[in-house]
Amino acid sequence: LKEVFVSLDKNQDGVLTFNELSAGVASLEGDTANAVVKDLEEVMRDIDTDASASLDYTEFIAASLNRRSFQEESTLWSAFCLFDKDGSGAISKKELEEVLTDQEVKDLIEGPTVTKILVDVDGDADGKISFQEFMDMMR
Repeated sequence: LKEVFVSLDKNQDGVLTFNELSAGVASLEGDTANAVVKDLEEVMRDIDTDASASLDYTEFIAASLNRRSFQEESTLWSAFCLFDKDGSGAISKKELEEVLTDQEVKDLIEGPTVTKILVDVDGDADGKISFQEFMDMMR
């Protein structure tokens, strides 16, 4: 990320202006650049936490980490939905059993039972695994 920041910071003042970001995006090819430039000003306003009309390195890193965190959460949500067969927003013992008794999954799991997994992961002891509990387990 540091290399990306430094390469975009053309005047080497330690901050990225809208023009520097636009120039960096414009160096991309094709429709990708056009689509990104269109939304760049709004995105920059959102991540420019000190309203300086430029991004310092801390803001740049924070925005990058937020995106990475969002992508990770999105991936976990997709995995969670594979378990949450009824779309209730929670994984029931029955749903957990259905996934974990699949022969391919059984071959991967040695020992732990559905009940043990549920007890270990179900932090609020409501008999279900919420998305937050699922994320905590996966991290």
